[in-house]
Amino acid sequence: MSGLQVRIKFGGDSRVVKDIDVAQVDATIRGQVSLMLQGYAPMIRDRARQRLRERIKHPESSTGDAERSICYRTTTRGITIYMTVLYGGFVEYDTRPHRIYPRNAKALHWTSGESAGGDWLSQAGVLGWRSMLMQNVGVDHFAAYVNHPGTTGKHMIRDAINDYRLAIRNETARILAQSLRESATY
Repeated sequence: MSGLQVRIKFGGDSRVVKDIDVAQVDATIRGQVSLMLQGYAPMIRDRARQRLRERIKHPESSTGDAERSICYRTTTRGITIYMTVLYGGFVEYDTRPHRIYPRNAKALHWTSGESAGGDWLSQAGVLGWRSMLMQNVGVDHFAAYVNHPGTTGKHMIRDAINDYRLAIRNETARILAQSLRESATY
């Protein structure tokens, strides 16, 4: 298709979110619409970053890598909003329940009650040793696999695009109407 596109891309995976068909439109209009979309690209990127910040459950333990990885690229066909981190698709989209198996060991290992920093011993002062032992805090666990319940995607890029969808549509209509007025011959 020879139209303008708004596209979400994660690594090799690329999904077209919105196609703007301008196959019938001359090159000047296509250029104007493309420039208009390029103007919206940094705004959409910034809104997606803001949405991700708002939707992180534990911001104190976030490294900010996912947020910084939200980028955009402009082309003659439109804009592409994408994440450079490999796990970007798992952040944007929902995941199904699945099993997690060890990769480099014979078993998975974790310590129950471990905080984001891994300092479960500091919880002893807050909970007390007796309370901690009753809650199995600090107990090592091993398993051949675990059942992950799946996650709900953050949908920050999709929602950022939707925030600007009406403005882009109106701006495109204005460009087309202006071009038609200018090219009309009587």
